[in-house]
Amino acid sequence: MGKFTDASPKASSEIAMLSSIGYSLNSAISDIIDNSIHALHLKKETKPFIKINIPPGTNNPQISIQDNGIGMIEKELLESMVIGCKNPNDERGDKDLGRFGSGLKTASFSQASKLTVISKKLNKVSAARFDKERINQTDKWDLEMLDKEELEKSHLEEINDLESSTTVIWDGISKYQSENQSHIDIEAQIAQDIISLKKHLSHFFHKFMGKGGITFYVNGEKLVPFDPFLSKSKGYQEGLEEKVRISGKEYITIKYHIIPHISKLTIE
Repeated sequence: MGKFTDASPKASSEIAMLSSIGYSLNSAISDIIDNSIHALHLKKETKPFIKINIPPGTNNPQISIQDNGIGMIEKELLESMVIGCKNPNDERGDKDLGRFGSGLKTASFSQASKLTVISKKLNKVSAARFDKERINQTDKWDLEMLDKEELEKSHLEEINDLESSTTVIWDGISKYQSENQSHIDIEAQIAQDIISLKKHLSHFFHKFMGKGGITFYVNGEKLVPFDPFLSKSKGYQEGLEEKVRISGKEYITIKYHIIPHISKLTIE
């Protein structure tokens, strides 16, 4: 048998590759929300929420995504920060939307230079941070474990009265860092992104919202779900269901929806 040598990828090159994955801001935030939905399902939270905040009027725009799901102790947080922390062959529950355990990192690195995760479980707060600049300097996946004193007071206040929670924070957001943009340009871009995000989430996660579902907020505004099938509108018809085998005993179910004719709809 021949000799073996460590052929691990260079951290600085790998993070550059992960950062170039083609996420839009909406799809990157959606990937984080997938994790939040799973955390809320595990906790069986009776009043589940997901809060996205993009505070305007700051020199260094920041995005945070918070849920009141099951949370993580420090060991679990450390595991979740590792690239590929899940085996894609493991059996998953129907509310587990992650497959490879890379969505948190790839989505975050595609948008921001710093990823901070604060999590509370069993009345203990744990926090960890990746900084692209440090990873590029050391060429190692240096993960900084943070004390409560190092965290922003506002983020601690948000979780103070919660039994458990997780907050993902992005700093150094690339689309708001251009030298050619004035402060007014950046503010206009953020306002436009907030409008786009609200619409995207209302469509994309509509089945998780509504009565008995998850309450979504963007900058404190509660989102209203939008049903793309218009199933509550006059003229809607529920179509057939069809099972399609994908492998062995595994099937997916396709459901057809016949949306109302335009003559049945209001202008709105």
